[in-house]
Amino acid sequence: MSMNRFMHPRNIYKNKPDFLKLAEGDANFKKFLKPGLSGKSTIDFKDKDAVRALSKALLSRDFDLQVEIPPDTLIPALPLRLNYLLWIEDLLHWTADKEEVIHGIDIGTGASCIYSLLAAKKNKWKMTATEIRKESVEVAVKNIKANKLEDCISVVKVDEEQFLVGVLEVEKTYDFCMCNPPFFACESETDSMSKSRSPHREPPKNAFSGSPSELVAVGGELKFIREIINDSKYLATRVKVYTSMVGHKNNADILVKELRLANAKSVSRTEFCQGNTTRWGIAWTFCEKIKLPEPVNQVVHNKKLQQPMELFIPEDIETMEYTVFNVTNTILEIFQCLQFTVKENGKPLYENSKKASYDVSARQNTWSNQRRKRREQKFSDNANAEPACKKLKLEIVEPEPSTSSLEMLQFKFLVGIADKKIFIKLTWCDGCLGRDSLHQILQYIKNALHIK
Repeated sequence: MSMNRFMHPRNIYKNKPDFLKLAEGDANFKKFLKPGLSGKSTIDFKDKDAVRALSKALLSRDFDLQVEIPPDTLIPALPLRLNYLLWIEDLLHWTADKEEVIHGIDIGTGASCIYSLLAAKKNKWKMTATEIRKESVEVAVKNIKANKLEDCISVVKVDEEQFLVGVLEVEKTYDFCMCNPPFFACESETDSMSKSRSPHREPPKNAFSGSPSELVAVGGELKFIREIINDSKYLATRVKVYTSMVGHKNNADILVKELRLANAKSVSRTEFCQGNTTRWGIAWTFCEKIKLPEPVNQVVHNKKLQQPMELFIPEDIETMEYTVFNVTNTILEIFQCLQFTVKENGKPLYENSKKASYDVSARQNTWSNQRRKRREQKFSDNANAEPACKKLKLEIVEPEPSTSSLEMLQFKFLVGIADKKIFIKLTWCDGCLGRDSLHQILQYIKNALHIK
């Protein structure tokens, strides 16, 4: 459960929980506390019972979930599980019909049924969870009933070679599937001191847990995920977005290449960083209309990300008079059309302003693909109808409240004068979308203003 700042920006475990405070509400966890080298309370992460108690305490406090985790099964590391689930939330902004209930498939849910429980409790999604081990199915069903989520989650017992085909309901379309596959090809690989591990690497800091079916599959994760890909080629658009976690970067590289050769319409990947552990996520779709976001890392405090992007406005632009006031107002109108939330940062804008600064955020991608083209056309039509933009006295109207609290992108917007030329500057601040999205927005502005 090691944690650091390189997580998904919405991960509540970006900062390590206060174990002493956590123990105040959980007597079982409290008995595992001990003084750390820094003086703060900690636990022995090599003690399976302590790590299990920590996971259960966090699930109870942060999600109001009471979860049984049997001694012989995988203990879910919540920062990693939450990173994966948050990434799927992001992907669904490109794919899901906001009016319909999201329905996902959790391949190999395990005894804890952790992904399905979190998805149902946190997001109110419906989940179909599959599992090959009879004992794990029984515990998963028990966990679902204990949390009164029977209406949201169903568990399907499947055969060892069954992944998606035969699991989906007839004539039903699912929004996504997810999988945390067995990483190892044989049990000897699960030994951290075996020859399969580099002698230069430190041994794991956390207790090693999991049943053989959770950790080992013939051919390892590469063969396991290839089977999901084979099923996806057969099922095609029956699942809008297929995803899987990957434990080895080389395997992620191989699988992405194979997906492109398999004629997937769009492929995306990401990196899940939590403490000393890094995992990778891959996503693909066979739906023509779905364009998955560009690959992004979850390392959000990166100096390169925060380098501003600049655009100098040409003096001969036809859509407005050449002042900071008019350039700012015109771009704010574009932002309003894109349903960005805009907050003034500094002095109010007036006709003789030499500088204007705003904080901008977006909860959904409104600037790419067909949506972008329609909005550009709409803005262009408006500009042609009333070219005298200096007469516009615009009020920034915030978009209607979203059903989601997610902010996919936050950036600063600055208009100023340098060498007698007006420039605009966009600086990335936060969000699951990277600097590439700012480049797209800048291109959108250029197109809308007819700047070559």
